[in-house]
Parts: sequence; C-alpha cells; structure tokens
Amino acid sequence: MLVCRDSAGFGALVLLVLLVTAPAHAQERTPCADVPADASAADQALCWDTRIQRGAEECTGDRSTVCTERLAAYCEDAALDDANVSAACFRAFVRLGRHEPAAATVRYLRELTEAAGRCRAAYTEPVSFRVVTNPAGAEVVVEGESYGTAPVEIRLSQPWWTRHVTVLFATRGARTRVVELARERLEAAFDRSSCGTRDVVVQGPAGTITEPPPGPDADDRRSPPVVERARVSVPGLVTTVAGGAIAIAGSVLLVLAETWAQELHDLEPGSTWDADRQAQLDRIEPTRIVGGTVLGIGVIAIGAGLTLLLLDDGGSGGTERASRIGRLRMSASAAGWEWRF
Repeated sequence: MLVCRDSAGFGALVLLVLLVTAPAHAQERTPCADVPADASAADQALCWDTRIQRGAEECTGDRSTVCTERLAAYCEDAALDDANVSAACFRAFVRLGRHEPAAATVRYLRELTEAAGRCRAAYTEPVSFRVVTNPAGAEVVVEGESYGTAPVEIRLSQPWWTRHVTVLFATRGARTRVVELARERLEAAFDRSSCGTRDVVVQGPAGTITEPPPGPDADDRRSPPVVERARVSVPGLVTTVAGGAIAIAGSVLLVLAETWAQELHDLEPGSTWDADRQAQLDRIEPTRIVGGTVLGIGVIAIGAGLTLLLLDDGGSGGTERASRIGRLRMSASAAGWEWRF
C-alpha cells in the first residue's frame, strides 16, 4: 500500500487504485544498482530518477522509457509526501502518458522548476489545443458547445484527455459528416517532454467541401448546420400501421369463427341442440366472411403503405435541423438505410 501521512492519505489511495487497475503498465520491479536491493521504494524511485537525469548508459535513447517504467513501478509504494519522490513520480507518469496517476500525484508537488510548473498546470488548469481541418472550415464542437470553424483553438477542462470533441464537415448535398476525436488523438497532440500541445490535424471524409452550403444560418457559425435527412412518407407510414391493425382484427374474427365451429363439431352425439347453439352456428359463416374481408383489406393497406414509403419522399417535411450530439439520426444512401446515434 502507499505510505502517506496526514491528509495526503486519500490522494495516495486514489493513486493506488489507478495504478492497480492499470495492469497493462504493471511489470516486475528492477532494483537500481546505486542503492541496496532492499532499499525502500522511495529510495529506489529516486535512484532511477537520478540515473535518468544524469543520462546513465542504460537510460539513454530508446532505453530511457525502460528506466522510466522502472521508476514508475516503485511509485506504487513510495511515500509521495516527500517532495523529491513526488516530483520524480510525477515526471515519470507524464513521460509515460499515464495521465490519471499524474493528475493524482499533482497535489503532492512542492517547489518546482519552470518546466515542472508548466507540466503541473497541464493537470490542474484547462489545456488549449489548436484544431486544424483539411479542408478548412469544419465546425469544432466540444462537449456540445461550438467553438466555430477550424482552424480554431479549443480549451479543454480537466481531465482534458477525456473530453468529447467532434468535428462537423459539410458535404455536397447539404449533409454533414461527423468525425469524433478519440482520446488517442488528443494524447498524441500533447508533448510529454514540455507539456505543451501540438496542432490536432483532422482529415475530412471523402466528399467534404471547404465551406458549408449557403442557408439561413450561413453567417452564424455557431448555429447547427441544416442537414438533409432521409424523409419518410407520413401517409405511407399511417397507411401501413392502419393496415396492420385491420389485418390483425380480420385474423381475430377468423380465429373466433373457427373456434365456434370446432365447439359445435366436438359436441357429443345426442347432445341437446338449443337456440343458443343454433345462433352460434348461424354466426360462423358471416364471421368468416367478415374476417376474411377485413384481413384482405388490411393486407391491401399494408401493401399500399409500403409502396408509399418507397416512392414518396415525404415532401418538405423531411428536412430537419441537425442535432449536434446524442439524437437518433437517419440517412439514406444507395446502399440502404443507416441509423446513427
């Protein structure tokens, strides 16, 4: 367990949970050669940090990551309320791109260099990224809020690596193609050495155009784009549903008529034939006729409704304003229907 004192215990517990639940980063601990093998975790971490800072042969070039991994492994049990240990562990987490434990370690940092202070700010304050799109002019949306058209600078609040960023590209035919930026894209634009950021370059899908199509909101960059939706024929939909209900009613009548006929057929020989049974017999044939007719009408209505759905584009009622995120969206293409959430 982490060895922390006073009010730092809760933060240390958070760091332990983050480290334990990240098995991909786990590895066997390798003692540092400059301290005894049974030295404390804090001493081992500081030893590896010193070797990295001095550029020891085993910690240079591509092998520096290996030394940083060894340092981070000892941070699991190191006393983070020691200023030197917390700074060493923080640097290791940042270099390895382990943002959650880095953010959990920030609270233990004390006197820092300018570079370390810049990295601390990357886990305590909003972080800015510049989004560049190809072609230019795509709209950038962060957590549902539009930042305007690219190239544009966006500010992501903590934890910045989890924020939902989408880019809306206009296409020919008044449609919008949505590109979602995965966490890996933001992490790739974060410089682990300087804790600065690089441009996030987003390539538009095939068929995108530079400027959005003209419309009533063309001058308002923060307005959602008007998107051409697949349009459904309301008469066709109503006719299909009504036809289904009628067909069900006809089927019920046919089943009822057959049930009555079966009851009379199953009568024991010599049973009394009263007026009620005669009335039941008299109802069977008319019920069959009505049920068959109603069922036929329902089937015809279903066929007519499906035809309208295929041939009728629904008129102007099929165009609606696009929701940025979270609504059920339906689009049609030559290949078929596509449902998107």
